[in-house]
Amino acid sequence: MLEKTIDQVLDKLVSHHQDKIALHDSERSITYFELGNEVNKLANLLQTFDIEVGDRVALWMENSIEFVVAEFAIAKIGAVRVPMNTYLNKKEILYRIHDSHSKLLIYHQSLLENQEKLQIEHNCITLNEAELKEKVGNASANYHKPQINPDSNVTIMYTGGTTGKSKGVLHTHKTILSIVYSETYELEIERGAILLHTTPLPHSAGYFIMPGMLRGGEQYIEKGFDPQRFCEIVEDKQITFAFLVPTMIYMLLDYPELKQYDLNSLNTIVYGAAPMAQSRVKDAIETFGPILMQIYSQAEVINQTTILTKEEHEDALNVSEHRLSSCGRSIIISEVQIVNERDEVCSPNQVGELITKGPHMMIGYWNLPEETNDTIKDGWIYTGDMAYKDEYGYIYLVDRKKDMIITGGFNVYTTAVEKVLFEHEAIKQATVIGVPDEKWGESIKAFVVSHTENISEAELINHCKTKLAKYEVPKSIELIKELPLTPYGKIDKKLLRTAYWKDSNRQVN
Repeated sequence: MLEKTIDQVLDKLVSHHQDKIALHDSERSITYFELGNEVNKLANLLQTFDIEVGDRVALWMENSIEFVVAEFAIAKIGAVRVPMNTYLNKKEILYRIHDSHSKLLIYHQSLLENQEKLQIEHNCITLNEAELKEKVGNASANYHKPQINPDSNVTIMYTGGTTGKSKGVLHTHKTILSIVYSETYELEIERGAILLHTTPLPHSAGYFIMPGMLRGGEQYIEKGFDPQRFCEIVEDKQITFAFLVPTMIYMLLDYPELKQYDLNSLNTIVYGAAPMAQSRVKDAIETFGPILMQIYSQAEVINQTTILTKEEHEDALNVSEHRLSSCGRSIIISEVQIVNERDEVCSPNQVGELITKGPHMMIGYWNLPEETNDTIKDGWIYTGDMAYKDEYGYIYLVDRKKDMIITGGFNVYTTAVEKVLFEHEAIKQATVIGVPDEKWGESIKAFVVSHTENISEAELINHCKTKLAKYEVPKSIELIKELPLTPYGKIDKKLLRTAYWKDSNRQVN
């Protein structure tokens, strides 16, 4: 199975499901056969731009059928796709184009304000969607592919850069197909599934497209998330599968009209990409039923490290609600260990760094050999995530290694403080960072979004004092209207920290 390339698998899927509808977006719908033809046409067009095996092609496109066609066409000619999130600013886009030495950029003109131009300094051709449609329309659908090895590079996926400079994560046909096959199994995608995609396809969501196709599924692609639109599509199209980040689930739970819609067709809601408060997981299960499934991973091992299944969510409610705060147990193809600073396996309930390996792991960071060697050691990926494993094998994330706060010589895990804040009934969202402190080195500062205005900083600090050690209690709590998010839907702690550390001799990223 792993000795194939992505395009070979696509060709077989097109052959098996020719007349079935494959994809819908806001503009149109296409069958599997039509998808195969469009991929072949674009593959032929790309070669007229002298795009060869191993060349990089950057994609800055909104969620659309064209994005999916472009990803498959790039893979088909043996080139390397560089997908870029639409929420990135122009500086971040240019960095990724230049760093990857992309030879071609395919983009949606609507992403540029006032029809501005991208000033690309190195030799890179740009092609917007109007030019793309015109040129593809005249291309042939008869395609003769070059020889491509399953170990050939196929994508550079840039990290969110939440704890430092964004790095290009390099994957091959073989590692991506390992992820695709694993997702199809682990996420229990059934034959004929109807999938809804509302999160950015250049990130984690894009890797659910092919598993859906493996099951002959029909997939709806939305440009973004809106709770009303989500409910309307689920009810009208009888959606069975959706991937949501926690902030989207919060928006649905808080949507006043939610109960007016029939969402019973949904049998799977996968969530991940950021921590979700235990209380809100419980609310979601009570609202949607036992259909939640959590995945934990990072770009280096896309979407596939641990899983908390639907049954395990339900069991947690009956056995131990605390388990709802777990990210689950390791998936079948991954090995996961928690190790201390001497690389010794930790005892149950002892905090250490989570390391993992499997056939789906990246081969390295693009043009960053030192960072690659720091991350991949003896075949294991060192994730930088601090965690512990209980006696039943369930893993609990406690912090990013770089997010841990050291105050007065004590280690404070921000997720432990955030969990206590979430236990207060007034709190809707919360995050915690370390800020400079002359006496303690760092002090703990929290930012919260509340359900009500009738809450004070003093009340929240007193709440924390009843549940946390003295050194874990926030020194200050700021009530704000909303928390800043990264383009990938995670709380942007790096941005929050910048205001406090920019003038400090010690820079915390």
